[in-house]
Amino acid sequence: MSSNVEMMDDDGKLVSMVMEGIPKARFALVCDEKGKILWNSRRNNVTHLLTVEDTKKSIKRALENWRFRDELSSKIGKVKYALAVYEKLIRVTVPLANGHMLLVSIQEENPGHIKSVMNIVEWVQKHSTKFQ
Repeated sequence: MSSNVEMMDDDGKLVSMVMEGIPKARFALVCDEKGKILWNSRRNNVTHLLTVEDTKKSIKRALENWRFRDELSSKIGKVKYALAVYEKLIRVTVPLANGHMLLVSIQEENPGHIKSVMNIVEWVQKHSTKFQ
């Protein structure tokens, strides 16, 4: 993770803030609408569970899911975030106002992880005008 926050754009600052503000976050990234990873950070004390190729496939799938959800938004409203709970981690994806996507992997240790997820979502919603 870069220590020179002044050189980061808003997406980079978001990734940095998530990693600093959510102690249970294992990994965070922001990608564009094509799946290109723009910013990412991983805790030093965690092991990768997915290869780089698997991560790219996961991002592609998450973006496909967001596109499908957008098709339904006129009927059920826009999705604010998506949550996937796995045995080894929780993954939250949040669409950003600039068309990019935030993906955060959280270490699952107890049911309190929902609070961490909601902290992320609330922060993004509160600061969404900065990402337009």
